[in-house]
Parts: sequence; structure tokens; C-alpha cells
Amino acid sequence: MLPATVCGLFVHPAEVAGGALAWTAGLTMLPQVAPRQLALFGSLSLLGALGMVLGAARGARPDWQMVLTANQMLITLLVAVSFLRLVAGPQSARERRKTGNGERHRRRAPWQNPRGRRAVWQSMLGVHLLGAVINISVVDIVGERLLAEDKNRRGPLLLLSRAYSSGAFWSPFWGAAAAVFTYAPSARLAVLIAVGGLAAVIGLTVSAFTVTGALGDVRNFRGFPLSVEFLVVPLTLVVAVLTAHALLPTLPVSGVITVCSLCLTLIALSPRGVRTMRQELSRHAVTHLPLMRQELTLFLAAGAMAAGLSELTESFGRRLPIDHFGAVQAYLLLLVMVSVSMIGIHPVISIAVSAGLLQSAHPDPTLFAMTGLLAWGIQAAGGPLSGLNVVMHGRFGIDSFTLARWNAKYVVGCLAMAAGLLPLCNLLSSSVWP
Repeated sequence: MLPATVCGLFVHPAEVAGGALAWTAGLTMLPQVAPRQLALFGSLSLLGALGMVLGAARGARPDWQMVLTANQMLITLLVAVSFLRLVAGPQSARERRKTGNGERHRRRAPWQNPRGRRAVWQSMLGVHLLGAVINISVVDIVGERLLAEDKNRRGPLLLLSRAYSSGAFWSPFWGAAAAVFTYAPSARLAVLIAVGGLAAVIGLTVSAFTVTGALGDVRNFRGFPLSVEFLVVPLTLVVAVLTAHALLPTLPVSGVITVCSLCLTLIALSPRGVRTMRQELSRHAVTHLPLMRQELTLFLAAGAMAAGLSELTESFGRRLPIDHFGAVQAYLLLLVMVSVSMIGIHPVISIAVSAGLLQSAHPDPTLFAMTGLLAWGIQAAGGPLSGLNVVMHGRFGIDSFTLARWNAKYVVGCLAMAAGLLPLCNLLSSSVWP
């Protein structure tokens, strides 16, 4: 699937073949999917099929290729980014320290074994930056250490939840970015990173004070030992993606991120030798990629539903009765997206549906994408059924509804922040910057 979709960036039939392979993999994994996820897959697929049938009955021509490729780049990006776990984060750092060079660097690093307030800020930064690249695995890696050091579970859990979820605001390596670029491919990446990065800075700063208060005696808090070596991969990737996007502006952003992620992984693994590199890549493909079946089936079904909805609405020749999509409309859409996420509607579904319904308003793609990124990040922390909260429930035994309730004020604060950031995004997107 992955090679076919990468080739599809230049040859369209290869993208269709990649989509067919993704559906084959998804259908093969259905028996291993949780019952709730299986019901969601069936419901979304059925809605998509119903939309295609009704659209065809009204004279629309079914676009079967769209069913195969609607979320293909989103899935491919997530698969490509997952390989970064081999070269980023604490586990890979431990492997590098076996040579001795990493150990000397670890002793020299100024941020080791932090305690107190400094530990809170450092840990939030570490979780945020690592989570922006290696995604949900950082919650497991760092969470195990923080909870082992601190008996007060609320503080560390809030730190993990907010530091990780705010990565969706700006990181091009999250599924959030892949989703918005799927439905708004011409969105301006630099604007999204700038505005989303500002949102992350505000959210992390406010959260650091909140987490400090929730820890009680913060002087005894021992944080995550972040060192400069952990930041190399995240910073290198961001620079590489921005550079490649500037040099190849016609290439889809999702494609740029996919290629950069794969290339950096191969470059970082190459010093270990061809045999070791092949073994690690194969082990990851066999052991880790099948664990992504929940995301795979969800995104496949959401793509099918989006295709059906597009055909149905096209047959009626209209969308929502609005002819303008500005900052006010974007904020109202954000409120709707966050609200429906509280009852379990995944943001990828909201993004797909709203993209189809808003076509007549010709929304600015960057503003629409920023709305989707904010909605994704907010619901990740505040949605009781969000993927993050469900994972934390399974891993650390915290009730997902309890964690969502703890983050209620954070959600309100993020929505207030968005009221100022969406007009800023609209302004930057309509200007010549950058």
C-alpha cells in the first residue's frame, strides 16, 4: 500500500491501486476490530453506499475511485510517520547510547533528572515535541515513568493529556493534518504551523500552571528527562517538510510529509547496517502496523461516507445555504465539531462531512484546515470517547469520562483562544505572507 500511494503522487493509477490494497487490508482485519469500531465501520460504510445509490438514482455518476482514494493519503501518512518510532523518542535514544556516545551526551545534557516546577515545564515540552512526531506511543513511554514517580495521578495525567493533544494544533505529522490536507489540499502549511504553533504555546503555558497546581507539592515532582538528542528528529522533520514544500509547491503536503518521514527514517537507520535496517523495518511492519487497524477501518469508512455524501449532494446541485465562510462561520463550525465529538463523532467524520457541505461557500482552505486542526486537538483532550482518552483509560486505568471532566475548563479555554486565532488565520491566509 505504502509504495503504491507514494508512486501515486506522480502516477494516478498507482494511487488507486494503493487504495484497493488499503481496503483489502482493512477488510482482512475486520474480525480483529473491537465491536464498537466494527459497528461504526458498518454504519459509515452503509451511509456511503446509500448516498452513492441515491445519487445514482438522481442521475449522478458514481465515483468509485473516490471511494478507494478519499482518505488514502491520510492513511499513508499515518503509516509512514509510524516508522519514525524506530529513530525518535526514548527507545531509539537508548539504542544509540549502547555505542557509548549517547551515554556521554546524556551525562552532559543540562536537562536531565528535572525536579519541581522546572520538571513540569520540561516534561510538557518533551511530551509535546515527541508526541508531535511519534504520536500516541509517547504517552505510554512517558506516562509509565511519570506515574511511577508520582502518587498523585491527576497532575501527571493532565500533563500527558494536554501536552500531547495540543500537538494536533500544528504538527504536520498528526492524523489531524493528514485529514485537513485531504479535504483542503491547497491549505498553506506555513500559516497552519504558525497559527497552530501559537495555539500550542498558549495552551501549554496555561496548562503548565494548571498542572503545577494539580500536583500539590510540586517540589517532589520528578519529570521526564529530556535531552537535546530527543529533539533532533522533530526539528529536522519540520525543517525538511517546510523546505521540500517550498521547493515542490505543486506536490500535495501530505505527500511531502510522507516522503520526508520515510527518507529520514531510512537515513537514520542506515548507520546500523543494511541487515539490521531491514530487520527493524520488517519487525515494525509485522508487529506494529497491524495495531493501527482501528484507525485504518475508521478512515476507510469515513472516506466511503464522504464519497457517498459528495455524490448525493452533487445530484441535488447545492450545499449549505451560505455563500461565505469567514472567521465567524469557522468558529461556529468549530463549536459544532467539538460538540459532536463529545458524543463520539470522530473529527475525521466532521471534517469530511463539512467539506462536502461547504463546497458552495468556497471556504478558504487554510481557514477550514485550521478549524479542523483546532477541533481535533480540543476533542483529543476533552472528548470522553476520543482516541487519546480511551488509550489512557486502557493503559493507566483512568476513566475516560473522568479525564474529560478534568479537562473541561481547558476545553472552554481553548475555544476562547480559538475566537482570536481563527481571525488571525483568516488574515494571514488572505495576505501574501509568508
